Amino acid sequence: MPTKQTEDSLTVVRGEGDQTPARAGHARLRVIDGPDRGQEFELDKHRCVIGRRNADVVLRDPRVSRQHAIIEVYKDRILVKDLGSSNGTQVNGRRVEAEMLSAGSRIRIGDTTLELLLQS
Repeated sequence: MPTKQTEDSLTVVRGEGDQTPARAGHARLRVIDGPDRGQEFELDKHRCVIGRRNADVVLRDPRVSRQHAIIEVYKDRILVKDLGSSNGTQVNGRRVEAEMLSAGSRIRIGDTTLELLLQS
């Protein structure tokens, strides 16, 4: 049975969750370290690719793969998955292949750190 945890008006479901895409403006990524520091990207689609080229979130960091990771945004959960990048993906200092995110989660790819911002 899934477990639920409420974080900043977002219910994160670990296990089976509502597959409904989140509403627009629900989640954003803020670049807090790296060449694009200060930029923010709205996660306005169900799946958002992070990378250097042909991506929804385009970063200028040369250590970021062309298509480095993907963020899947649902009504009740947000997931990041590494796309087989050469430098890997970290969430809150731990290397991951896939990880559930919560408000304030920090994603490190290449020399860039992104922070997940959630709105109620």
